[in-house]
Amino acid sequence: MHLFLSWTKLKFFIISQVANMSAGMKRLRVLIKGQPPAGFKPQVRAHAVKRGLKGFCAETPDKSAIEIVAEGPESALKQFLEQDLPSILKGANVEMSVEWGEPTGKYKSFRLDRYEEEMA
Repeated sequence: MHLFLSWTKLKFFIISQVANMSAGMKRLRVLIKGQPPAGFKPQVRAHAVKRGLKGFCAETPDKSAIEIVAEGPESALKQFLEQDLPSILKGANVEMSVEWGEPTGKYKSFRLDRYEEEMA
């Protein structure tokens, strides 16, 4: 049996497949207040890159916290949050807040500075 689709239906089919592929993408924002261990930000970047995440890790503009924004597959973000961050922060006296959201898709890589305006 062959399936014949009109051009309009074919375009809809392709668009829906692409949407399904990116459906598992999420945005994670973590604020860390307190005294993280020395070398914290480079370790965060190394783990994020290993998991294929894009975003940044930098001090907030008012220097009151370290902000991590990461976008990527939800499963990779969960592993980053549940496995990587606790191992990096082991023994540190910090407060951590977490927010989940929809990805913006504007990050090309994972950096150690703020670059909110950069577009992919």
